[in-house]
Amino acid sequence: MILLLVFLGKHNTDKEDTYLKIWILPKERSLLCYPPKAGKSQGETNRERVFYRGRSGEKGLDALGQEITKLKGKDVSIHWVGEIENNPEWTHLLHFPLTLFLDHLPTHLVSPFKEAEKVYVPSYYLKEALERKKLFSKEKIHQYLPLPEPMPQLVLINDQSLKNRRPMILVAKEYVTKKELYRLMRIVQILQKEGYSTLRLNVLPKENILRKTLFPTIHIVFTGGEESQSLALFHLQMMGQGVPIITTDVGDRGEWVLHGHSGFLLRKKDTKQDWIHYLYSLVRNTKMRRDFGENGRLLIESQRKYQRPVLSEGRMDDKDR
Repeated sequence: MILLLVFLGKHNTDKEDTYLKIWILPKERSLLCYPPKAGKSQGETNRERVFYRGRSGEKGLDALGQEITKLKGKDVSIHWVGEIENNPEWTHLLHFPLTLFLDHLPTHLVSPFKEAEKVYVPSYYLKEALERKKLFSKEKIHQYLPLPEPMPQLVLINDQSLKNRRPMILVAKEYVTKKELYRLMRIVQILQKEGYSTLRLNVLPKENILRKTLFPTIHIVFTGGEESQSLALFHLQMMGQGVPIITTDVGDRGEWVLHGHSGFLLRKKDTKQDWIHYLYSLVRNTKMRRDFGENGRLLIESQRKYQRPVLSEGRMDDKDR
């Protein structure tokens, strides 16, 4: 369910003298982490191991069990990334100090997750929500602000009118509800009839977007979904690319997307006509679209300049995923 492209690793609360860090990642690419690329020159091969849920073979469950057996009595920390899975096949192996990296609000916890020593989340909203639910003690919950790495431009900031182009609205299918998508599709049909016949709605799996699969120029990104799911990291990636965002005003959406500055926030009370107004404004107004995209990109650049990234710059090659 999860964010790829954000870096994992050296936080000032991590102990550098830990003998071995074991990372347990989702099967799919995640926005929450990107494990350090192992390099003999840096000694990382002796300090880290990476395993994937939902995989078999040398990086799957069986391999983790064998590794855990070898490490009994040694100084080891386990880092669980992404959605919590109360699966006995995994949980019975997690008997070392455990750190969680979450981008969602868990509904229920069992051991050993509820005994985790640290919990990192990417937004103030998620941190406060976890504190309110009292799933973990306050001192265990930490909010971090990882920043996307500078990366090749995936999209084009257009200076031309979209009337004679093929404008595209990008939607990650994991980050939108069926009801929201249905309304958006109807609005796109209305705009197509009103002169923007080439306007396209492209709904892609998040995995395709995070892998930088080639797709046409993005002009607008639309997000929604459940408020328990953080979209902070996905929005950071899109804003870093200079893309204006239209999103629902729930959860942590408003922490980065500023209404009327880097995008539009759709309130719960907003009607279909309000949605049409905001979308039509960005589709027809070249300057607004360009300014919103640039505002978002500059916000990310300023954060990168004045704030030390929480996570290290090591990355894993695609062939290792």
